[in-house]
Amino acid sequence: MPTALHRLPVEYLIRRSTLRPDGRRFDFYSFAAKPPRPAALDPEPQPEPAAGAVLEADLRELRWHPFFRTWNLVTGDRHLRPTMPDGCPFCPGGAEALSDFQLAAFDNRFPALVPDPPPPSEAAFPAARRPAAGRAEVIVYSPGHEGRFSTLAAEDVLRLLAVWADREREAFLDPAVSFVFPFENRGEDAGNTLSHPHGQLFAFPFLPPRVDEKLASLGAFRERHHDCLFCALGRMEESGPRQLYNGQYVNVYVPDFARFPFETHVTLRAHGQGSLQLPEASAREFAACLLAVSQALDSLFDQPMPGMMCLYPAPRPADGDWHLHAEFLPLMRTAGRLKRLAAVESGLGAVVVDEAPEQMAASLRRVFPPLPWPEVTVRRPPE
Repeated sequence: MPTALHRLPVEYLIRRSTLRPDGRRFDFYSFAAKPPRPAALDPEPQPEPAAGAVLEADLRELRWHPFFRTWNLVTGDRHLRPTMPDGCPFCPGGAEALSDFQLAAFDNRFPALVPDPPPPSEAAFPAARRPAAGRAEVIVYSPGHEGRFSTLAAEDVLRLLAVWADREREAFLDPAVSFVFPFENRGEDAGNTLSHPHGQLFAFPFLPPRVDEKLASLGAFRERHHDCLFCALGRMEESGPRQLYNGQYVNVYVPDFARFPFETHVTLRAHGQGSLQLPEASAREFAACLLAVSQALDSLFDQPMPGMMCLYPAPRPADGDWHLHAEFLPLMRTAGRLKRLAAVESGLGAVVVDEAPEQMAASLRRVFPPLPWPEVTVRRPPE
């Protein structure tokens, strides 16, 4: 049984913000046992007194896809990103010069979205282009280089959830932001180019297709069935053959419509609770479930599972039926064999699933750990 919430020690989130000479913002997070001073969350980043030229923004623009009716994020330099360099840029003394932090968030050196993008290039009809305004941030989970999400302490995952919530709050201060997307690409097979434990966060100036489709589905289901689609799915999965964890605040299952091998959804039960800024009890269980799923996936074949972890807080404007949820999208179907997105998946958007979701869930239940409850609670400092 988890320790009662009122018996847990309390930690308060502290953020120190700086502005680097190249124009990028860095936010360093730590956690204190006592309520800090009211200004513990820096309202504005302080410039660092160091010489250096501000980098000129390279190509950063959105290009309209006229068939799929969505925007592509186009850059001119992301192909130059280093892949597993000899010296880790996130370690003390590395290229990003991170120090004195428990977690850190900063503007990506090779961003797909920037706060002040250059004007887009001209386009002839029927093409359309617009500035790639938004944010692309790196979230470093730990000063230590070794490990991965599944090896974090439960308390550190709860702290990470508090940082995600703070980044969501910051991003939505920009009225142009429509969706905030924390995510992690796990392993080189999923596109990860640095082994230091970290993820990313994009703040989009438009609703990405999957989010737009989910909103449309919520609306259509509400109109036809007078019910919430997330709630209906949760009731369907409760105690069923695809259920992995049935908690007070969180439901964990392999969905009936899984597209990826061992795809797992972690969904908050509370109807309409879409923000990452959760009540303390819900945050604690949500963080524990994220860690448990990650540990189970890494235990499945006794090796780190490549894939993606995607968090879906409510977009703006929010739908009242939206539930905060996370999707784990693994890429390994059996030991040593990857699921490739081949012609049917990539060319048509249709998915061939190699194993029934009920079989996937049965395999995951055999390795699903007891829930790793954080033995702390995390709060924002008093305003």
